[in-house]
Amino acid sequence: MDLQTFIADTGRRKLLADALGKSPDYLWQLGTGWNGRKPSPQLAMEIESATRDLGPEEVRCESLRPDMSWVRNTSGEVTGYHVPLAPSGRAA
Repeated sequence: MDLQTFIADTGRRKLLADALGKSPDYLWQLGTGWNGRKPSPQLAMEIESATRDLGPEEVRCESLRPDMSWVRNTSGEVTGYHVPLAPSGRAA
């Protein structure tokens, strides 16, 4: 499930905001990508954990930050991430 779908229910948005210590409006900005907003890697992991607890489905880090490579253990827990370097544009 993506964040925008998860927070479409305003009651669930409020519960998630409370769990994260963020405002419901900020979650809406993240969910819609308003002004290019996206969560930090740490916040993405916190959102995944909180949505897993709140249900009905978790919002995975991969949907929150598809620009990053997420590393998971055999239990499916995030153990790390990689941030790809932007191409330099220089010829080799």
